[in-house]
Amino acid sequence: MSAEKGKGTSDLLSRVVEVHRRWVKRVSTGQLNNWLQRTQAQPVVGSLPRGVRLKFITQTNIRPPTFVLFYSGTSDIPNAYSRRLVSALCEEFEFGSVPIRLHTRRQERGTGRRQRKGYKGQQGGGASPGLGQAF
Repeated sequence: MSAEKGKGTSDLLSRVVEVHRRWVKRVSTGQLNNWLQRTQAQPVVGSLPRGVRLKFITQTNIRPPTFVLFYSGTSDIPNAYSRRLVSALCEEFEFGSVPIRLHTRRQERGTGRRQRKGYKGQQGGGASPGLGQAF
């Protein structure tokens, strides 16, 4: 792309509109939970620790797209597994290069209290710390 020579500028506005469409995209909880079930059914090299059970996922915000994954168990969800889920979210729901956030909340058995842990990642890029414990 070159503004001086005018090369590639005709596509610029359409690209901006497309990125904005992905930035404000909302996915229903039903679609997310169906996706989560399919994702868990696939064999994974880096799997969840024993006793950790993923409950459900919901989108809590747009700009950037933010998701909360609820789970039960005594262990935390490993960073590698969180990154795998972020990549799979981007691929399944066509977020492209838009950065998305994934927060995890563990529900302790019998108390009804939640513990927060966050992950903020980008498709094809590095990760930076989100809310809660830094990765």
